[in-house]
Amino acid sequence: MPEGERPPREVLAEFESTCGACSRKKTPGVPLVPCPGCRLAHYCNDECQELDRARHSGECSFLAVMGFRLMFGTLIGMWII
Repeated sequence: MPEGERPPREVLAEFESTCGACSRKKTPGVPLVPCPGCRLAHYCNDECQELDRARHSGECSFLAVMGFRLMFGTLIGMWII
């Protein structure tokens, strides 16, 4: 892996543990809700999801495809997990 790049699983873990709108970290008592489209972006609640909709809508379908490939280790042109 090139220097300065993080492993894909580490990046995915960050997506799952941080709200995409307000950057709040997931806590044991208050889980984050995944985006219904890509299931990679996570949000505190519907309000945070709505606040991030304009930014996230452009990347949602891309993340859905890439997330599937990352989970199954078929990311072409990059590392195999």
